[in-house]
Amino acid sequence: MKLYTVGDSFTYGEELEDRNSAWPHVLGNMLGYDVVNEGKRGCGNHWCVKRTIHAVLEYAPDLVVVGWTSCGRQEFNDQHGAFTIWPGCSEHAYRLNPEQAIDVDRATLSNWLTRYSEPVYEFRNWIRQIILLQSFLKQHNVEYRFVNTFDNFNLMHQLDHKANALIGMIDTTMFVGWPDEQMVEWAYGTPQGPGGHPLELGHQRIAEAIHAHINTGR
Repeated sequence: MKLYTVGDSFTYGEELEDRNSAWPHVLGNMLGYDVVNEGKRGCGNHWCVKRTIHAVLEYAPDLVVVGWTSCGRQEFNDQHGAFTIWPGCSEHAYRLNPEQAIDVDRATLSNWLTRYSEPVYEFRNWIRQIILLQSFLKQHNVEYRFVNTFDNFNLMHQLDHKANALIGMIDTTMFVGWPDEQMVEWAYGTPQGPGGHPLELGHQRIAEAIHAHINTGR
């Protein structure tokens, strides 16, 4: 049996001494599944959607768990390749990672979008991504669970009628913690690295929350 996971640095296992201690591997051990973890530091939800569709076709996983990241992260492409910036849902200008800040134009784009992008618009885009991916996974008869990492649920109180209509299309029974709990809550109070990422105990708690939902839903 095979488990496929995708998400941002929380799924990647940033700041862990051993990335095999990240929640995807802990969850895989609980289930007795082999694990393909494609967590990526600083990625956006476009990455999660693209990689999941590719993974279903390449790996034929028995279970997919998507760790959605902030809806404010957006993916762009220039002559140097694809890169993700984080505007819209943060109060401060996001600084690009050194490997992404190739020239001043990327930094300028990041700063401008952070100040002027509309969070609820980005939230609606995220909802559409959820609907698209759940439809794809159901079409291919792949068991899945979605989980939110941070940020997005904080925007729930700002929703307009368009976003609420879209939410009605989500199968929330497959979304662990919807709409109140996410990875940051499950790892709250556990040791963190200097960058604020959960360490081993936090990842254990995240895996336990997802595992409990899987067992309840089967």
